[in-house]
Amino acid sequence: MATETKRRGMMMGMVIGGAIGAATTLLLAPKSGAEVREDLSKRYRAVSDKTQELAATVGERGKDIASTVSSQATDLLDRAKESKQVVMDSLQQAKENRQQQQQQRSSEEANNSSSSFN
Repeated sequence: MATETKRRGMMMGMVIGGAIGAATTLLLAPKSGAEVREDLSKRYRAVSDKTQELAATVGERGKDIASTVSSQATDLLDRAKESKQVVMDSLQQAKENRQQQQQQRSSEEANNSSSSFN
């Protein structure tokens, strides 16, 4: 995620730097006003197109990332539910085993008590 942010920042820096460089070059070049305006207009369109492409790419990547995160979150939630059920089943089984052991001990104690009186 940090790498993606760095890339995005670098791309924006390149676009902005290119636009500034192009504008500076055009303003300092020995051309007529009409030629400079035409060149600026072309450069502006080119930068605008690149910016739109970049925005579309970022939007698509954002959707892909959101979809992946959503899918992984759903998977994790399903696993957590399954794990919870396994734990609940284990606890229920342990409870039933303990109750059976207590009943067996009670029965054995009752048998031992009755046989010691005979």
